[in-house]
Amino acid sequence: MRIIICDDDPVFLNEMSGRIRTYFEKQDRDVTVKTVLDGKELLRMLRNHPADAVFLDIDMPGINGFETAGAVKKQYPDCILVFSSCHNELVYDSFEYEPFWFLCKSNAEEKTGMVLDKIVLKLNAGRREYAVRTKDRIIRVRYSDLLYAEVEKHKVRLHLQDDAVEFRGRLADTAGELEQHGFVRINSGCVVNLEWISRIQNSDLLLKNGEILAVSRGCKKQVKDAFYNYLERT
Repeated sequence: MRIIICDDDPVFLNEMSGRIRTYFEKQDRDVTVKTVLDGKELLRMLRNHPADAVFLDIDMPGINGFETAGAVKKQYPDCILVFSSCHNELVYDSFEYEPFWFLCKSNAEEKTGMVLDKIVLKLNAGRREYAVRTKDRIIRVRYSDLLYAEVEKHKVRLHLQDDAVEFRGRLADTAGELEQHGFVRINSGCVVNLEWISRIQNSDLLLKNGEILAVSRGCKKQVKDAFYNYLERT
């Protein structure tokens, strides 16, 4: 993910960039975080370094955050915009610029992780298909139709609602992609779509279609944590 923080306070820039990097390190995901001190510098950077999300201060010298937000929205409509300000009274004025979130600096340390969770979910929701290259063609599979993926004898099998797709490959490559879109590894040879889990009982994972899969001892905690977090979000 590519994130830019725009703020005229170097201390806040350092703290915020650290929080964001720590968040993605814990998620074992790549992130590029860049910082700028004013709106003009932000707009110049976006020309050469497109961003998935921008954290933008409001009260800045030169062009303020609202003016900058207007330019960002016009030139980069797909960029997720988060206002970060200590002026909480401006939250209603910010609605004109349709921000994704308004982050109060007074509780930024506490709330940054939650905002990043929501940004990740929004970006993942926009990428709804998984492209699979088989021997002679490319197949696109909707994440919502994919129950789980497993590996056997150097072949990955994708179990869909009414079908299965098999191709030669490594589960590690497939899992790395799927785990960014709501899947969790339940053992060394299988990753499952959280959306299709009905319940977890002891070492058994029951899917909504009635299938039962085995959860390894080493994966049990991470599977339960991922499923409970999913339930809280939905």
